[in-house]
Amino acid sequence: MEHIKVNLPKSEEGYKEGSGEGCFVLVDEDAKRAYDTDEAGTEYTGILDNDSCYYPKLRHGETIPFEMRGDKRPVVPYSWLIEHYGKPAPEWM
Repeated sequence: MEHIKVNLPKSEEGYKEGSGEGCFVLVDEDAKRAYDTDEAGTEYTGILDNDSCYYPKLRHGETIPFEMRGDKRPVVPYSWLIEHYGKPAPEWM
């Protein structure tokens, strides 16, 4: 397993832009290769390797999905975050 950085958006707009809280994620060889080659439009899963500030219930060790965004940082789908962890903490809004 290797580390990559993935963004956790705090809004639908942030998801579309690809912005958000940067987190470390442990991934397999295929996801790391996709990250290193700027793959776009594909989805992978990985293991969050730190706690989230935006989503306090999202903790180290959770499996999360993310979308590759080419030469931009991968992003976790906002709809998935809302469904599983609710809205971001108010202090980050």
